[in-house]
Amino acid sequence: GITPQQLQQLSQETIGVEFIPAVVKGETRAEARQRVRSIFVHVNLMAVKLSKGQLALLDEDDGFSIVTRQVAVSHPLFCDKPGRNPRINWDSATVASKSTVLTTLQALTDMGQRYLTPKFPHWKAAKPGLVPLRPTPQELKAGIEALQQFFDGMATLPSYQKLEQGWETPALRRFSFEKPGGEGNLLFRPVGQVAVAAALGLLVFYQQRSVTEIFEKLQEFDNAGGFSGMEYPDSLWYGVLYDPNKRRVRVAGKDLAAKLLIYLLGGIQQPMECAELRKALADARTFENKAVNFEGQFVKPREVGLPQMLS
Repeated sequence: GITPQQLQQLSQETIGVEFIPAVVKGETRAEARQRVRSIFVHVNLMAVKLSKGQLALLDEDDGFSIVTRQVAVSHPLFCDKPGRNPRINWDSATVASKSTVLTTLQALTDMGQRYLTPKFPHWKAAKPGLVPLRPTPQELKAGIEALQQFFDGMATLPSYQKLEQGWETPALRRFSFEKPGGEGNLLFRPVGQVAVAAALGLLVFYQQRSVTEIFEKLQEFDNAGGFSGMEYPDSLWYGVLYDPNKRRVRVAGKDLAAKLLIYLLGGIQQPMECAELRKALADARTFENKAVNFEGQFVKPREVGLPQMLS
């Protein structure tokens, strides 16, 4: 996508380079060490820390970042096309209510990591703060194919199909009480996107579920408005990904949202696991010792139940 004019401009660009001698004529060894250390500390103090989006854009060791970049620039859901607004914010970690982007590079990288970790657990660094080993070309190819398949499925969801019908993301992202009002759809919130990726990664790679069957169920769930109207009590995501007190997205509910999706898709069936999940959902929908059921009524927390699984 680079024009010949842009290539010609490269020869006119300049970059500043400063050479720092280890020892200046007339210095003692102690003076030279003090000067070099002073410069080193000053440069590091004044340096601007890269954002997570910038790190994801530049990282050539982390397999999740490498795979996500490849998919982000090539998949039809995200790649730049003439006549439509860009779909990805490449720098910021958040999406403003008026922004026309679909997601951020940081969110996509989180999605790639959550989805692919069950398949490639060794891609993660051994300890926090360490640089992971770059995966082999064969593994990267397999990771790109798996993530492409995931986003192919996401693109079939009715909510994302609306983008091809001319809808803009703000109208689908904003809550109904915002001006102008919107659908309050979690698929247009980075936190919701990451939760979906985390749930499907466990189902596909741990439980060996069919990707095609999973998205067939999600299409029916989406058609029934399952991802929309997060701010209403009849939504499964009320209190989980939406905080009714602060009237904003609740990022802390991401893991619970992923578990609820796994349950809906039949991935949690043990009675004890279901009981724990029901209690977690009831706790999320409890405010001042009163829980809100799916009819919008205040009830006792134990009266909040789980919805039916998707058939």
